[in-house]
Amino acid sequence: MNKKLKILLISLAVIIAVVGILFLLQNQGSKNNSKIDSLIEAYLNSEYKNQNENIAIISVSNKKSQAIVKSAKGNSIQEAFDKAKEKINKYITSKKYEPYWIKLDIVYETKTISQTEFNIMLEQNTNSYNLRKGIILNEDITLLEEELNANMIIDYENKCISLENLNNYLERRGEKKIEKLSDELTLFTSLRFFKDENDKIYKLYDDDLNAGRRVIENIKKEDVEYIIQNASKYLANMLKKDGQFTYGYRAIKNKELSSYNILRHAGSVWSLIVCYDQNAGDRNERKAIINKAMVYLGSQMKSKDENTAYVVEEKSNEIKLGGSAIPILAMCEYTEKFEDESYMEIAKKLGNGILSMQKEDGSYIHVLNSEDFQLKEEQRTVYYDGEATFALAKLYSITKEQKYLEAAKRAIQYFIDNDYAQYCDHWISYAVNEVTKHVDNNSYYEFGLKNIQDNLSKIYKKTNTSHTNFEMLVQGYELYNRIKEKNIELEYLSEFDATELENTLMYRANYQLNSYLYPEVAMYLTEPSKYLGTFYIRNDGFRVRIDDIQHSILGYYYFLRTFLNE
Repeated sequence: MNKKLKILLISLAVIIAVVGILFLLQNQGSKNNSKIDSLIEAYLNSEYKNQNENIAIISVSNKKSQAIVKSAKGNSIQEAFDKAKEKINKYITSKKYEPYWIKLDIVYETKTISQTEFNIMLEQNTNSYNLRKGIILNEDITLLEEELNANMIIDYENKCISLENLNNYLERRGEKKIEKLSDELTLFTSLRFFKDENDKIYKLYDDDLNAGRRVIENIKKEDVEYIIQNASKYLANMLKKDGQFTYGYRAIKNKELSSYNILRHAGSVWSLIVCYDQNAGDRNERKAIINKAMVYLGSQMKSKDENTAYVVEEKSNEIKLGGSAIPILAMCEYTEKFEDESYMEIAKKLGNGILSMQKEDGSYIHVLNSEDFQLKEEQRTVYYDGEATFALAKLYSITKEQKYLEAAKRAIQYFIDNDYAQYCDHWISYAVNEVTKHVDNNSYYEFGLKNIQDNLSKIYKKTNTSHTNFEMLVQGYELYNRIKEKNIELEYLSEFDATELENTLMYRANYQLNSYLYPEVAMYLTEPSKYLGTFYIRNDGFRVRIDDIQHSILGYYYFLRTFLNE
């Protein structure tokens, strides 16, 4: 081949490659335009037509990294759409970025206030990360509430905007920093539409504390199954080679929590066993994960004598009443689910350990020193009492050893005599529900219903999501149903508002979805795929911790079983 022909062929190959790349980029751009246009069409076909600001905001995420957000203002909403699309496509093309999720926001309500008024508003907001308004700082900077919270631009501790965090975020976005905040800012609410990886479009809530996640007006069986499967899979994947779980993260900072707690370890294993049948996929793999976590749990036991054992919290050298109770739940559930009694001997020893911590009046001591089994702390948290009683009743259900049931009955009577309904404790609800499966006692039934009735209004009005309150309601509802099914004549039923319980339970089941990391929420975190499909606590730095997941999936599991499957 002569030199000229070789050069010609090389040049031709380069031209073909460049044309191919340009074609791919153009095709990708057309594809993204089509996806964005479908979101715009969803807005135009919706009942919302308020376009007073003509500001459009487009967010895209590749699932791996924090969403890229571009906003634009026009003389018309269509012009705003076109400008925002141009900005986002310029980014996608230049960075060869492949969007996995796309979200469209249209500003529709605004209110201009002074910085002083804004700071006062934050002072009145007692819950961190609960500002659910976007902010227009000036002509160039429009920030969604998701951006403000995910990047700690709102300093909830000092009740102001953090100029440092704002500028750090603007720098990451490739935009100019600002030297000083203006005296005024404009709060806004946006209409929101989201397209997932399957090109399915969701209308998102724009109001109050539901804002930002998909509209589900009445939660259905398939909704619950979806989140149980995803969150329990997430929890199972948190188990490490040594049998411990990754304890959790503060997703806002993308940092792992360094502590550990054997009680929460046990609760997490328990929830995985409870939800084992609910999950699709490789059950042998899931069983192996459960077994590994159970082996680690067993390694944390310490025997006092041949019949008595406790679970030790190593970092504090403590024996906690609840720390011995929750492992019993996991072991009993393991026995029932897998028809395997491998853990029952140690469960009975732990049960005897709880008996050794119960007083004659039915109350418990809470903490012992692990070195010598001597009293360290008489009382620590009321939650231990319900946990221990539930564990004893559950242990009786497997062993039929009367001593465990008698101890549980003494505890329930102590709770009644000392008005434990005042504590709004989910473990009390679990305990009473379990004990009354074996004992027909009208005073127990009445107490169980009173524990719910006295707290319904408080639970309904809570602005935070509360997975434990949800569990409490579900257990109370199961108790109420059993009373009705057995035709138990109970005078207190005339005072009990079953309709209010059902309404509150359904309301909280819907509201709890605000603690689930749907992709439209996760996409604004630093590493979306790391937190997708699990539960979190918004007002603690978007905390994702094993017990947060445990309580959430158990609440929804029992909700599915006792309420939606009726």
